[in-house]
Amino acid sequence: MRWPPPDRALEGELVRLEPLAERDREPLRSISGEPEIWRWIDRRVSESPGGFDDWFADRLAARAAETEYGFATLKASDDQPLGSSSILAPRPPHELKTDARNERSRGAMAALPAEFEGIFRKHMNMPLAGVRDSAYFSIVDDDWPSVRSNLTSRLARAREAANA
Repeated sequence: MRWPPPDRALEGELVRLEPLAERDREPLRSISGEPEIWRWIDRRVSESPGGFDDWFADRLAARAAETEYGFATLKASDDQPLGSSSILAPRPPHELKTDARNERSRGAMAALPAEFEGIFRKHMNMPLAGVRDSAYFSIVDDDWPSVRSNLTSRLARAREAANA
């Protein structure tokens, strides 16, 4: 893994990750209205006036301080915003985690396949959501060949489906 992440777009066949910038505020706001999006992150974003702007300003400040790395996720074919992805509290040698209740994220990590390592109970306090347990996963160097093969196969199937 290259660290820190490059300060340029990360191009894929289906999506492009653009380093988060002011230009992304309104496109991301336009797709951020569902409270479910914020369930595992920060409920204040959807439940308080100015919540989105506070969240966005914090992400820009954290990116500038290099304490986290936020990206706008865009559909590669037409630049439509899909969401955002962030590397939070970066600890490159050993961190891949999600809220233990976030089944969608856990399923995505397991599908890589990343190895489920366990639950760190009462790991952190989340605004408005309370104390969270974190589910930890890992991919070590010995795992990478099968993970790469799986990702390559999944991308090929997604390309075929998109072109069907």
